[in-house]
Amino acid sequence: MATKKVETKENVEKKVTPKKNTTTVKKEVTKTATKKTTPKKTVQTKTKKAAPKTVVSKVNEEKVKKAVKTEIVEEVKSDSKLETVKESKKAKNGKGKKILLFIIFILVLVIAGLLVYLFVFNNKGGSNKPKDPNEIKLPKPEVEDGERGKLGIDKNVNEKTIDKYLGRKDAVYRDMRMLEDPALYEEIGGDRFLSGYVKGFEVVPLPYIIPVDDLPKEVGRTYDGNTLFFKKSDGSYVPLYEESMDVIEDLFPKNKVIFLMCGGGGYAGMMKQFLVANGWNEDKIYVVGGYWYYNGKNKVDVPKKRTGEYDFSDVPYHDIDFADLTRVKTNRHNSGDIKKFYLDGEYYEGKDETFDKLVLEYTSLYSNFFSGKDFDKMTDEEYDKLLDEYNELEDKKTKELAGYINDLLNDKKSFVIGVYSDSGCMNPKTSVSHLAIDYASENNVYFYEVPSSILFECDLYADVQEFPNVIIIKDGKAYTFLDYSSEEDEKIFESKDELIKWINKYIYMKR
Repeated sequence: MATKKVETKENVEKKVTPKKNTTTVKKEVTKTATKKTTPKKTVQTKTKKAAPKTVVSKVNEEKVKKAVKTEIVEEVKSDSKLETVKESKKAKNGKGKKILLFIIFILVLVIAGLLVYLFVFNNKGGSNKPKDPNEIKLPKPEVEDGERGKLGIDKNVNEKTIDKYLGRKDAVYRDMRMLEDPALYEEIGGDRFLSGYVKGFEVVPLPYIIPVDDLPKEVGRTYDGNTLFFKKSDGSYVPLYEESMDVIEDLFPKNKVIFLMCGGGGYAGMMKQFLVANGWNEDKIYVVGGYWYYNGKNKVDVPKKRTGEYDFSDVPYHDIDFADLTRVKTNRHNSGDIKKFYLDGEYYEGKDETFDKLVLEYTSLYSNFFSGKDFDKMTDEEYDKLLDEYNELEDKKTKELAGYINDLLNDKKSFVIGVYSDSGCMNPKTSVSHLAIDYASENNVYFYEVPSSILFECDLYADVQEFPNVIIIKDGKAYTFLDYSSEEDEKIFESKDELIKWINKYIYMKR
């Protein structure tokens, strides 16, 4: 029976290897099909030439190769993808680390810069949180240049810098202004009222402590009433009350740093001079300057009442009640060891013509200056200007006359001076100096006589504050004087005979 031409797997194998049986052929085919990665070797027969491969074998081989290639490619692709993913992750991780390190680096720079900035800023005093004033080292007092320096205002601790020195436990703060000053400080751009102050400062009026002089002529005169101390022509200060120094030591403790302030700086400078002259350490006293030039954050405005007047009730103010103090009195020789003495020779049968001329100029100043002036035709400005001119001239004549008496004291002269009240009131007590002058004139002895306003300006006031009076000077010092407040001297003021008897107890009227 003839074999069909359809080539089966089995028939192909028979043609290639006719001597092998079917089982063997199947095994070979199966082996070939399963072994994908290695091509099947040609089965050799007993003949020398190998049997040619059939088309089917090539197709299968190509399929196997293709299958193997595809699998390898897919595997390679798979490995490549894995590697790509790994590389990608690695790159991303590396990039992330770089970004993180960069961010950390920037943060470190920012923090370091901030710390440096805060350190420098704090050292410059510009931090929002100020330093504890108790930890700040105070510079040594150093006076400014120019006009402010003449007032004693400090170069480093002043109106611009005082805020950072407020609240120190080792210091006291004093404003030397009056609540209302008679001086017209508005004329120089200031304020005669204490309309405000710096928080922490307590008000102690300088004019209650020492006499105030050398003010700008535009402001006129300040307070001229009672003071704790008197300033002599040599610059020394004399207590007028037994408690004067106790009051000062209480208000200005020597063991504290002292900050002084006022309106423009003048009163504060005068106060430092006074304290230093009386033993305070100048390196612990700062003249801060004037409230008028302060623009800091610790300004306290004084409120006004409905009437327009300032309400000073909440102002930290130290008043000085002179009625509670005890006047210092020179030891008078009305009793005890009294030695009668001669006046200096020129006062017997002679006159001091220079003094008489100065007295005449002073006493006639008002009438001469205002004589012929028609005040009704003057404007307010013209009248104020005229009054300022008179006050300036009067101050000049007062200083000349007081200065002349001071020269007599410094020359250690022995003489008698009568002081009368120039307030205009007349009574036996105000005329006692005139009675003494009349008696001296009768005996051809020269006595000096001045109004009480001159006594306030000359060095005699350190020993004698009462007037009217008769003061006997020996070797430039007040040897004795009258005290109209004492019962012992009351009779002397009431009788010329008693006055003459008192004078003769001390003075030889004739050689």
